[in-house]
Amino acid sequence: MVHRLERTTFETPRASEYFTADELRKQTTQPPEKFGSVVIKELIDNALDACEGAGVVPEVTIRTIEGAVEGHVRITVSDNGPGIPPEVVGKMLNFETRTSDKAAYRSPTRGAQGNALKTVVGIPHALGSSEPVAIEARGVRHVIKPMVDPAGNVRVAHEMQNSEGSAGTRVTVTLPQRFELKPVECKPNYWAAGVSLFNPHAFVKLERFSEGNNHEREPDSLQFYKPTTEGFKKYVADDYGSPHWYGPKALEKLIGAYIGLAFITGLYGMNFDDMPELHFHYGYFLILVVLAGLFSCLLYYFRRKRML
Repeated sequence: MVHRLERTTFETPRASEYFTADELRKQTTQPPEKFGSVVIKELIDNALDACEGAGVVPEVTIRTIEGAVEGHVRITVSDNGPGIPPEVVGKMLNFETRTSDKAAYRSPTRGAQGNALKTVVGIPHALGSSEPVAIEARGVRHVIKPMVDPAGNVRVAHEMQNSEGSAGTRVTVTLPQRFELKPVECKPNYWAAGVSLFNPHAFVKLERFSEGNNHEREPDSLQFYKPTTEGFKKYVADDYGSPHWYGPKALEKLIGAYIGLAFITGLYGMNFDDMPELHFHYGYFLILVVLAGLFSCLLYYFRRKRML
C-alpha cells in the first residue's frame, strides 16, 4: 500500500506580519535584540520629516525611562511639527494597507521602509510586551493596543482621549529590556549624536531617567545638540538634484543616459601603451564624434518615447 503525502494549505492574514519577531526582522533587516534602536531611529526620522515638511526647524526630544514598568524601558520621541491628524492615525492602524507620505520618494537615510509607524506599533507585541503604544497629536491621545489570536487575526484596540499636550507629535513605546535572554538595545545616546551629526539644522534633546527615578523630576542624564547651521532645506520630489527624486523609472533614464558615455570615456582613459587607437592621428576627434552621436541618439530616443 502506497501512502500519498497530502499537503495542507494554510492562509494567514498579512496583517500578522507586523506582530512577529521573524517577520519584523525581514521588514527592518534587524534582529529582535536591536528593535529598540529601530523604534528610536524610525520615530526620529518621522519627527524630522514632519518638521521639515512644515517648514520649521526640527526640535526633537528623545526620552527614555528605565523601569517605568518592571523589566521594561519606556521610549518617547516628540517633535514640534504640525502633528499627525487623527484620521491618519486611524488609517495607519489598518495593517492590510500601507500608509505613508513617502510613496513617491526615498531619502538615503530616511523613508526606506515606508511603513515605520506600523512596525513601531507591532514591535512591542513581537517582543512580548503587553503595554500599549501612545500617540499624542493635535489635542488627541491615541492609546493603541494590538492583539493577535492564534489564527493570526489582528484586532487593534484604539482608544482616543483628550490631550493637553503641546504642538507636534509625541509617540511613546514601552519595550521589554530582554528578549529570549538577550538584552534589547536602544542606544539613545548613539542615535541622538548621529541625528545631530547628519542633521546639523536640528535641535536634539536627550533625557534619560534611570530605574527608580520619578520621571517628573530632573533626568539623570540630559544632553543638548544645538543646530550648527541657521538655514535648512528639505529636498522634495521635484528637485532634480535631490536623491529623493530618483524613482525606478527616473533611475533607468539616468543610467541609460550615462552608462554609454561613461564606458567610452573610461575605456580610453586607461592610457595603456598597447591600445592602437591611442596612436591613431584622428583618434581624439573620432571619439568626440562617437560621443556626440551617442548623445544625439539617446536624446532622440528619450524624446520619441516622451521620457523627457
